[in-house]
Amino acid sequence: MSNTSGLTAKTITGQHEPPNIPKDLPWREWLYAWLLDPEIPGNYAKKVEKWIGYLIIGNLLALVAENIPQVYTGRETLFHVFEVFSVVVFSIEYLLRLILAPVDHEFKNSRHPYLKYITSPFALIDLASIAPFYLHAFFPVDLRMLRFLRLLRILKLFRVLIPAYHEFVQLNRGKTFKQKNLCPAQPHRHQRLLA
Repeated sequence: MSNTSGLTAKTITGQHEPPNIPKDLPWREWLYAWLLDPEIPGNYAKKVEKWIGYLIIGNLLALVAENIPQVYTGRETLFHVFEVFSVVVFSIEYLLRLILAPVDHEFKNSRHPYLKYITSPFALIDLASIAPFYLHAFFPVDLRMLRFLRLLRILKLFRVLIPAYHEFVQLNRGKTFKQKNLCPAQPHRHQRLLA
């Protein structure tokens, strides 16, 4: 049985050939190629985005759970530790993207890549998602305002959802409605029926 769809055990399990990233690149280009470049197959960009997405969803669930007294009472420390962990990860991501802005495809052709990154919509969303923690740590802030600002983490989901949507559209270009909706995981199995 021939595999005409290109679906193999390696693609199903997510195992790919190691990425072809030269080791002699300058450190910024090398780090960007490994962690953030969505155009290099086999690097860690998709995994980084996936885990950031999981952390965002976890934060949204924690935010909801904090408003349920039966769940929150007695677990305040656990929620605080999760909040600190999340802010540390989001801060590292923000700083990493800022440091790597001069080699990022979106910002490297700009005259001021750092400024272009800082003023980009995703960077503003990222900053808004971590700012409440730092504001509360260093300045007295009304808790209602703090909760509103923490809700802005929902916007951080767009960093994951928008590229996923574009990838979905690209993968389904030229397919019929039936093919798009009924057979996204195993297209080879139903090709005869849908053609």
